[in-house]
Amino acid sequence: METFVGQSPYDARYALFVGSAAERFVTQGFRIIENAIYKTSCGSVEVSIIGESHFAIVRDRTGRARCAELLACIRRDDQLAESVVIIRIAAQTRETLRLIREEVSIKTKIGVYLPREAGRSLDDLLPAFREPHVLEHAFEGPCAPRTRVAVKELQPGTVRIQTVHEYVRGDFRIVPIVTRTVITLLEDK
Repeated sequence: METFVGQSPYDARYALFVGSAAERFVTQGFRIIENAIYKTSCGSVEVSIIGESHFAIVRDRTGRARCAELLACIRRDDQLAESVVIIRIAAQTRETLRLIREEVSIKTKIGVYLPREAGRSLDDLLPAFREPHVLEHAFEGPCAPRTRVAVKELQPGTVRIQTVHEYVRGDFRIVPIVTRTVITLLEDK
């Protein structure tokens, strides 16, 4: 298992990249702990766990990155300069966003939940994690936090990516951050 490195949940940023910015994002060189590529009728979805964080890349049938999402503790916002959206995570964040850019339709929901005792099941937050494509990593260290990513193709050209990230506060209580993103690749014009 990977050793846990404590990070504040309130240092986390959620960012979306589309088009050529998504392709450049892919080459950022993150330290990947777990990785999987899931084939879909429209191409593929690559998900990676990077620390308590994740990124996901949706590619079309030609292999071109059409969009990417990231939830991570980023100290420098210039690392996210090409993103179309940046959401700073704060206590009790509840965000819903919809956008259409460069032949991609995206709907995202983000929620930060109340601190909870370590070891409680993640299933009450996201019961849909019983889906076929789930990537999960549990860390050693205080509270044994976990990061979990689930991918499901809802219909041809549309995928859902759901995540839950457990961040450990200074008082050793878990702060779960949950994302749910539905991405539709629109026909090239």
